[in-house]
Amino acid sequence: MPVLHSVVPTGSLPFNCWLLRAKTDLKVAPPPELLTPGNHPTDSRAMRVVETLLADPGDQRDLKKLCKNSGASKRTIQRIFLEETKMNFGRWRQQLRLLHALQLLASGKKVAEAAWDAGYCSASAFISMFRRQLGQTPRRYFETRDSSLT
Repeated sequence: MPVLHSVVPTGSLPFNCWLLRAKTDLKVAPPPELLTPGNHPTDSRAMRVVETLLADPGDQRDLKKLCKNSGASKRTIQRIFLEETKMNFGRWRQQLRLLHALQLLASGKKVAEAAWDAGYCSASAFISMFRRQLGQTPRRYFETRDSSLT
């Protein structure tokens, strides 16, 4: 199974198609509260930021640095994300990273490797975020879903 950044378009595939493909590639269904095709900005300036993060969900640059090539200020991008996605940029980015990590874990990657690729400095920080978002550890999450498939 390809990882997200190998699936990410360089302008040829719209974000919503990429996201649907990423969700389809998962062996188990992602939680419904994760990003959906409608949860991305349509503003071209914000989409430059989105495309950068799709290419590398683990990118560590802060929003101010990501905005340098977007044609908009950090504050403008924050407003666009809030208006168009109904979530702040930080929440949107966290969900993108979580979806990326879910795909990696579903493909058999170890938690530490998925955490690092998703932009987390440690497996424990990733597991903590995962538990806050999905109510259980990554291992338990996949065990629960694997058992429901059999």
